Amino acid sequence: MENTTKAPRILCEVLVYGEETDKGKIKRMLDKMQTLIDKSKTNQSKVRVLWYLDNGEKTIEEKKDWLIKESNCIFYVFAPEDYKIADNYINNIMIGVNMFDRSLGIMRKEGIVMKKNRKIFEDEVQFEETKSYPPLEILD
Repeated sequence: MENTTKAPRILCEVLVYGEETDKGKIKRMLDKMQTLIDKSKTNQSKVRVLWYLDNGEKTIEEKKDWLIKESNCIFYVFAPEDYKIADNYINNIMIGVNMFDRSLGIMRKEGIVMKKNRKIFEDEVQFEETKSYPPLEILD
């Protein structure tokens, strides 16, 4: 019997896909992600992990499509394919999501509108490359 009830909508989901043969590595990564999420009451209510494992029946693209379809979030990110995450992985994701969300709020407030059907290409946007972000201050 297939579950047809979706989890409540959340701010961000980390989407994990793989094969049963990688189950041990994936479980270690999922356990670490859950520990990182549990460290912050704020993250507990804003971040969730959704995963899909099979025995190779689906292609990577089919797995990704399934995860996107089944997710119920505003933002999503695919977990690293090597199943290794840094100790600040969840925190960095939430920094990016929060920065983007704040930027949208400022744009709305200032009346900045993006022209419809306009695609932004990387060479049109100035990115500040950093290897790490300062810790996000979260008030619990």
